[in-house]
Amino acid sequence: MSSSGAAVLNVEQLRRRHHSLSELTYARDEDAKLETTRARLSNILKRHEDLKDRLSRYSFNLARTSHRCRPAYYLR
Repeated sequence: MSSSGAAVLNVEQLRRRHHSLSELTYARDEDAKLETTRARLSNILKRHEDLKDRLSRYSFNLARTSHRCRPAYYLR
């Protein structure tokens, strides 16, 4: 094999290696984005549960004490 043939082969190997590294970097970036999305969704679901519990307690207390807030003519 001539030196120009070896150089072309070497350039091709470098090109393939660069392509593989680019794909790996892209995959890592996508994994990081996915992990960020998962964390955000987890936080949203946790906040939703907390708000749902608070609303449930508030509604219960409101129903339990609502007769105290009504005018006398509603109590008949």
